[in-house]
Amino acid sequence: KTLAVVDLAVSYESKIEKVEKILLVAAATMKEKIDNLAGDIELLGVQELSDSAVIFRIVAKCKPAKHFEVERQLKKEFKNVLDKNGVKIPYTQIEVHNEK
Repeated sequence: KTLAVVDLAVSYESKIEKVEKILLVAAATMKEKIDNLAGDIELLGVQELSDSAVIFRIVAKCKPAKHFEVERQLKKEFKNVLDKNGVKIPYTQIEVHNEK
């Protein structure tokens, strides 16, 4: 078996417990949606506190040589779930000051 690894970024304004609950509920329903899974989808928790996001790590056992395909499917499904639940995914922003 191979391991598919997905890191998901959410904004610092997001409540960690709420995001964890959303991800866990979604993971439980994805087994039927994603071919090539060979086990449960596991939320490992907060992987990193980056400059602009809290990053969660999710792993899933999958069939050999199918990890990239499973990762893409997981990212799509989790993005849709986060959107439906109003959880913001941050993007890099630059603040520019114009002084006279």
